[in-house]
Amino acid sequence: GGTFREEVSEEQHSLLSHEGKGVVAWAEYPIGSQFYILVEHGAKYLDKNHVVFGYVIEGMDVVDAIHHAPRDGESPKEKVRIVDSGEVSL
Repeated sequence: GGTFREEVSEEQHSLLSHEGKGVVAWAEYPIGSQFYILVEHGAKYLDKNHVVFGYVIEGMDVVDAIHHAPRDGESPKEKVRIVDSGEVSL
């Protein structure tokens, strides 16, 4: 597939905010990009820097379990895999 750049503009970032736990967002850096889920309440300082595109509406317990997995420095001691994320109907 093609590549795309994160759009950083007032109108792109004004609809959703890094307002609480469970926010799903995307960040682009010169060396690549990453998706992330907020595991703490609020990170509004990220607004207008990274794109929020949704919220965890089911399964936050799984996100918490991954977040609290035993670590060796920055990396989990054991591999963490998502094998079936499914799709939630709205």
